[in-house]
Amino acid sequence: MLTLANGAIQASFLQFLTTFPQPDLVAQAMIRGPLAPFGCKATSLWKHDEFDDLLRIGLHGDAAHDDDRYARVSLSIAAPLTDSFKRSAVVIVPLADFTMQFPQLEMDQDFWGEVTKRNGNGDVGHVPIFAQGSPIGVYVFLCDQVREWTAMDLVILDSLAAALGLWMSNPHSKLLEPRTSEAYQGLALSARQIEILKLVSEGKSNTAISARLGYSQSTIKQELRAVMRRLRVQSRIDAFTKASELNLLSNSSQLVDK
Repeated sequence: MLTLANGAIQASFLQFLTTFPQPDLVAQAMIRGPLAPFGCKATSLWKHDEFDDLLRIGLHGDAAHDDDRYARVSLSIAAPLTDSFKRSAVVIVPLADFTMQFPQLEMDQDFWGEVTKRNGNGDVGHVPIFAQGSPIGVYVFLCDQVREWTAMDLVILDSLAAALGLWMSNPHSKLLEPRTSEAYQGLALSARQIEILKLVSEGKSNTAISARLGYSQSTIKQELRAVMRRLRVQSRIDAFTKASELNLLSNSSQLVDK
């Protein structure tokens, strides 16, 4: 059973959610309330969107997490976040082990190394959020240290996920409505970028790609530069290769177009 103190915290948090606060405020309240016993120092909230990606909708804590690169993450990428959602399971990984346990994240090894250096090697928990038996998102939290997680700890994490599921899925929250702004592309590629990369793989020049797709050469160059920055590569061919490795070239009909 939950302790009386934990029960009171959960009840207070549930009452707070009935006011339908903004996601950033919920993330802040999670640190001060249900996650406080775990030494939580940063949280983020994610929803599964219409493009089959995980979209970050709220966060609080370490500024390193406030990075447009991780505002949207494709479910095709192997990461603790996507693993938790796809397996409908709690995934807890020490921050320093991210790139070792999930090799696809090695392209961001410097980024995660800086986060670890600044925060120390604490556990990062990823907990799926459900509504009516179906996964609708994930919440993530960063702890101040690595710890042993008990069965009671996991009950608390699941109880928090249940409360968040009720809040997110309530029509008054408006959180499950489509949100397709370019500012939330993150680690997903747009349909246009996928078209361009596929033509790059065929050996087409920027001039030929421009003629084929009807975009200006300036647009083609701009899109390729954006993809290279996103995938941490230095050339057009490397961009196609990396996108292929990360399975970002499939399901283009579901991705954001520009």
